[in-house]
Amino acid sequence: MPLNRKKMSGLILILLAIGSYASLQIGHVEIDFFAAIIAPLYSHATPDTIILWHLRMPRTLMCLIVGFGLGIAGAGLQGFLRNPLAEPSVVGISSAAALGAVLSIGLGFS
Repeated sequence: MPLNRKKMSGLILILLAIGSYASLQIGHVEIDFFAAIIAPLYSHATPDTIILWHLRMPRTLMCLIVGFGLGIAGAGLQGFLRNPLAEPSVVGISSAAALGAVLSIGLGFS
């Protein structure tokens, strides 16, 4: 039984929220997540707050932005070529990027 669009969007958003929470929570240092989220409101600079807001939060946001960008780029490539199976390796973009990397390393560009 296929899910309708609203249920699928809700499921994707829930999975995205769970993944983001896991990305913020998992690390070498165990932090009290909710206390670290609320601490900037009371201007408490605890180690948990610094770790969360200066290390883990930028990493998580950067991953979300890059993931959205790659998804949009893939959808744009498929729409431009009018081929739902279009991938960078099929079109040759990956091969051209590898050739450019080899040439730049071989010619000594830094």
